[in-house]
Amino acid sequence: MSPGGEFKGGEDSTVYSSDITPLSLAAQNGDYKMVRMLLARGHEVEKPHAPNCLCPKCKSILREHGAALSRIRLNSYSAICNPCYICQVTDDPILYAFLLDGELNQSALMDKEFRAEYGDLAAEVRGFTVDLLSQCRNTAEVELLLKLPEGFDLRSHKTNFPRLQLALDHKQKEFVANSMVQQVLTAHWLGEFRSWPRLPLGMKVLQVLARVILLPVICMLLLVVPWLRQLKKYHSPLNRFLLSLASYSLFLLYVLMVNILDTGRYKRGAPNTGFEGLVVIFVIGHVWATIRQVWVAGYKRFFKAPWNWYDICMETFFVLSFLFWIFSVMEVLNDQMFKRKVLERKFWNSYDATLVHEALFAVATVLACGKLAYYCLQSSRLGPLQVSMGKMAVHIGYFLILCFLINTSFAVPLTRMYAYYDGMKQTDADGNSKSQLSTFTS
Repeated sequence: MSPGGEFKGGEDSTVYSSDITPLSLAAQNGDYKMVRMLLARGHEVEKPHAPNCLCPKCKSILREHGAALSRIRLNSYSAICNPCYICQVTDDPILYAFLLDGELNQSALMDKEFRAEYGDLAAEVRGFTVDLLSQCRNTAEVELLLKLPEGFDLRSHKTNFPRLQLALDHKQKEFVANSMVQQVLTAHWLGEFRSWPRLPLGMKVLQVLARVILLPVICMLLLVVPWLRQLKKYHSPLNRFLLSLASYSLFLLYVLMVNILDTGRYKRGAPNTGFEGLVVIFVIGHVWATIRQVWVAGYKRFFKAPWNWYDICMETFFVLSFLFWIFSVMEVLNDQMFKRKVLERKFWNSYDATLVHEALFAVATVLACGKLAYYCLQSSRLGPLQVSMGKMAVHIGYFLILCFLINTSFAVPLTRMYAYYDGMKQTDADGNSKSQLSTFTS
């Protein structure tokens, strides 16, 4: 064998390609002892660069191997994705597997001819993390595992379980759905309110109604004397969620009252039902909560969540409604100052401030009612249904794009054929005139 030959592949082999080295072959076959021996002798499997990388080294390999580069990348990933290899090259195999799964998904999108193979490798890696998790003897060990900070930037986002948040970022569904992980999450979610899952539905509804009634008192006590033992249970995530639901229920009630009591009033100006001030206070609180969430979670993580975009849209419509409330009041005062005649509603300008704020507030009301779907995500029945509907909406969007292409393909030639006859008139013997319809002329 030539010097350094043991580190190279079998160039004259009729079974294996030249890029498969002894270590990659041992790793692909899951030979733990052989992998350990070869690693001790200085062998290594170089991890492929990103599929869209255009560094000088990748360009050189691309010029040398051409289309065979995809197969070389797949062979490398087949070796480094084996659990026998992962356990011996890293001290944090779970983090290594998370990052590796993301690389495999990127490679599957780029090298579509090997999508099935990359999918199998990704499934193997995700199964490996679940197998490692199952080695924990109790939930205390799982909790320690979930609190590992490696790989997660705690400066940009504070969380009790960095490793779990990292799994969510990398869409590790099997890891998150593991029963032991769910036990830890449930215990953290319930806090001191451990009896909640065992309460009947009627008692749960009464719990929420009680918080709606006592919301000002509870919030004041939590602000003034948060250390009281009696208030300890209100610090759990579940109770914070219930208090949020109670607060939002009050806000929605005030919004509906403004709509109901203002119905039938056709005068110019802002609504005057008595609930406007409460709505403004709640919206200011929601805007402040959104700003604080951007500060705490970081703008990148904040804007990844679709519900945060929903909140921004809802708050924007409410704020615009308040601005046009002010404009409409100024218009009324201006008319009174100059003693202008009060016109009926049908004679108002199309962009009258009163009409604009009514339209904006109507849209804001729709969005406010739709926000209840966010709280329904906690339901074991309605939550999965919303996820399914979201995926279905994506496929409906693809279908509409296809329909648009088909309609356009017919509309263009029909327009060319019928455009000549646009506006033509025909007069019969009795002098009756008929005009050509403008159908298909544009």
